[in-house]
Amino acid sequence: YVDDEENEGELKTWHHNRFRWFDKGVVEQEIKDRTDNKKPWLVDQAGTSLCGMACIFYLFAKEQPNDYKVFVKKLFRTGEAKHNSYTVKPSIEVLEKKMNINKKAENTGGMPLVDYITMAGTRNTDNPDYKGGDEEFQAINWPPLMTKLSEEFLGYKNVVSKGVYNPVKPLAYTSHDVKVKIDDINKQLDNAYKLIFMIDADLIDDHCDVSSLDLHWVVLDSPIAWNYIPSFFVAKKDE
Repeated sequence: YVDDEENEGELKTWHHNRFRWFDKGVVEQEIKDRTDNKKPWLVDQAGTSLCGMACIFYLFAKEQPNDYKVFVKKLFRTGEAKHNSYTVKPSIEVLEKKMNINKKAENTGGMPLVDYITMAGTRNTDNPDYKGGDEEFQAINWPPLMTKLSEEFLGYKNVVSKGVYNPVKPLAYTSHDVKVKIDDINKQLDNAYKLIFMIDADLIDDHCDVSSLDLHWVVLDSPIAWNYIPSFFVAKKDE
């Protein structure tokens, strides 16, 4: 029995983190970077198809940093954590993931440890076929899941999904239609809505692809610039 811990002594009980192969110091620094250091953009899906999860946890770390800390630390420590009405409880395959020599999660294209814990853990909870590796199809985040996590996990009250871009049946828009859509998007942003888009990845890195199925989830943080004078199908750049 220790009557005076400060002057006489201290008895510490060692606890095992549930993600037992991960370096606690690295995880804590990554949490700090995304919250205290105000760098939520460090959330990184690396070589996985977890772009939807990256959007969710980017918004979580940015908008609710204290809750993000509590959630991540609980998940790392116990292997299960709840935020709002959504519980994340990954399977043994995710919990037993090892760390490589560069202190990244193995077989995920170099995903930071904290992002693996949160994003792989959440995706596996919804789809147990995703085992926390670099599986492409199983890791994909479809709109119903994004809507569910926005409501039940992030706690947003007014969540609307506008459907999915269909590359098999492209739509022809006039440049005026495009301007109207962009103006509407920018207005929503001005009204403090959080906007997550499923886009063609060619908007980020334009490359030739046959299938046009390289879709990617992104968060819109700033207004879209439209420097063109609308006309029919084509637009003249406004100098």
